[in-house]
Amino acid sequence: MIILVSCEQQASKSLESNGLARIGDATITVQEFSNSYQAGPSLLKEKIAQPKRSFLDAMIREELIAEMLKNDSSYTQYPAIVKALKLLEQELLVEHMFKEEVHDKVQVTDTEIRNAILQSSLSIKAKYLVTQDRQFAVQCLEELDAGVEFDSLLNNPVDFTTRAYLDSTDFLKSGELELPLNEILFKLHPQAYSEVITFGDSYIIFQNVAMIKEIIAEGDIIKYHDRFHKILMYKKRLANARRFVKEFMDPLEIEVAGESFVLLVNALYELYVNLPYEQKQLPQSQAENQELPSQDVLNLLQEHGHDPAVRFSGGSLSVAELLDQVLLKPFHIEATDKQSFAKELNGEIAIALRDYFMEREAMARGYDQDLKIQNELQQWSEKLLVQNYISELKSAVIISEDEVAQHLGPTTVNGDARWKQAEQQLINLKVKLTLDQQVDSLMSQIDLIINEQLLKSIEVDLPTGKRQPDAYLFKLGLPYLRSAFPTPDPIWGMK
Repeated sequence: MIILVSCEQQASKSLESNGLARIGDATITVQEFSNSYQAGPSLLKEKIAQPKRSFLDAMIREELIAEMLKNDSSYTQYPAIVKALKLLEQELLVEHMFKEEVHDKVQVTDTEIRNAILQSSLSIKAKYLVTQDRQFAVQCLEELDAGVEFDSLLNNPVDFTTRAYLDSTDFLKSGELELPLNEILFKLHPQAYSEVITFGDSYIIFQNVAMIKEIIAEGDIIKYHDRFHKILMYKKRLANARRFVKEFMDPLEIEVAGESFVLLVNALYELYVNLPYEQKQLPQSQAENQELPSQDVLNLLQEHGHDPAVRFSGGSLSVAELLDQVLLKPFHIEATDKQSFAKELNGEIAIALRDYFMEREAMARGYDQDLKIQNELQQWSEKLLVQNYISELKSAVIISEDEVAQHLGPTTVNGDARWKQAEQQLINLKVKLTLDQQVDSLMSQIDLIINEQLLKSIEVDLPTGKRQPDAYLFKLGLPYLRSAFPTPDPIWGMK
């Protein structure tokens, strides 16, 4: 049992304005508490008289355990934790690069918003031809110029010889198509057709076959102003992000060595397809023990780890270095044959190289010294240490059949549906007891200050009378799942 004592007057003097609690030299801010609380487990909030205080206590307990583990290299150098923090640092640095070079430079004017709202009154129904054969697309455009009907460009809706097909859309509003398709289509007059549009590895021709225009009142422009501001900001940032990546990466003149790529495809494919089904989607969790370490792959690649895999302006990366970058993220490819596996691996390598070079540039600019980045890394480092420690404690606990039977009652036998659940509950209770004893000991060695008045003033969603299912919040924009904020383990709510 922890006794948390605080003095409001002392707290106001000893904590900064945004400091909610100080545990020794560590501080929990209002923002950290609010983020964690909203995403945290219901067991720490539901059916509790003081949910905010209960949740803060759990955060304080984990802070104390983290402080205990920080000087133990067997925890701080645990491979899964080191890898997770390396990935997180890269993620934060790349994110900061996009913030500096894209997000903060985008502006949307009231005139642009007004024009976008007015344009939204238009709905267009279109026909389109798509092919991967540019020469055939140009031939179709010449036939349209000669007066051939759009529907007559192909003998059948799908032509496998030219890898082309004809289709039509429902009525579309501006913004439903990606750029540049949206702008091109909405500039076409009724019955007009476009030039050949290059889009990825395809070539497209549009025809505007029908148009509807709604009446937009002045009040509608005011009503939809904020919504369209967000839409335009998103579109501009997306377009500018693509432009920024191209302008950043092109001067590097990156070239992936063909022999090394084939080597990677063969080795990774063989390893990947031979994994048991349940391991094919490699772990998304930052603290998960199961991994696909690059060293295991290098053993299959024999002596090729030092071979050049990527050449770029000013240097090169070896096979081993490229693997470290590719396997830094959770590795998951859905492929049924080696050819499709190679195509997906090529995409994974492209993303890995983009993030590698952006991280390198961010480090050169000193972004790794940004206090916000350092603080988030610190929070996750502590969370991963504690989570790994709790997992170790659980794995060391042995529950006898007698203990489970006594807990459930004499009528329950091993194999009953409730048996495993009861066994896990008893493990958690034993681990909770161990943790509480450790926290009690640590509390006597450290100064704790809580700003009670500030805690009361924090606005959060208060729990209902019934325990609700946990809602998990994940960070957007990543090719893998990561919790948006570190949260305390539900074990702190067990009694």
